[in-house]
Amino acid sequence: MTEFAGSIGDTKGTFVVTYLRIRTNLETYEIHGTGLNAQANTSAVETAFPFSVPLPENTSIVGFFGRQGDNLNAIGVYVKPSSSLDTDTTQESHGTSFPR
Repeated sequence: MTEFAGSIGDTKGTFVVTYLRIRTNLETYEIHGTGLNAQANTSAVETAFPFSVPLPENTSIVGFFGRQGDNLNAIGVYVKPSSSLDTDTTQESHGTSFPR
């Protein structure tokens, strides 16, 4: 994975993930929608805040975490240096979250 980015939007006082972009060395995946519900009306988003998780060279994403209610409210990734994938079990977390 070479990029993990997106946006969080305020929909009537609740923050939800409104957009995700995951880029690999082969392809880019994009998901749009309020709370990542593709059928939802994104015009309900009052304010959007972009986020991006920096992925330095020689690092790998080893997992995802998030929080959800009716929609996806927060998302993040666990990142490790590539050289430690086989030997080290500690993980560093990065993500975006807003209070409810």
